[in-house]
Amino acid sequence: MNQTCYGVHEKHCVSCDDKKCKNWIDYEEDLNCAVVCARKNQNGLTVRDVAQRMGVSFPRISQIENEAVKKIKKRKLLDF
Repeated sequence: MNQTCYGVHEKHCVSCDDKKCKNWIDYEEDLNCAVVCARKNQNGLTVRDVAQRMGVSFPRISQIENEAVKKIKKRKLLDF
């Protein structure tokens, strides 16, 4: 059986220490793994939660979110 690294971290409740992993985040509560975070929070995170995990301010995450929504609307990727 081929287990994923995040599956192993979840199963054994051990934080990831591979900072070169594309899913690594500096957030112990999510075992330092973005995939574990996403699986734990299936309904998504608040903007404040994202800011806390990414280590940036709430206003900065809001700015990024607003710019992303503008681009999505401009490219008509979703029906708003």
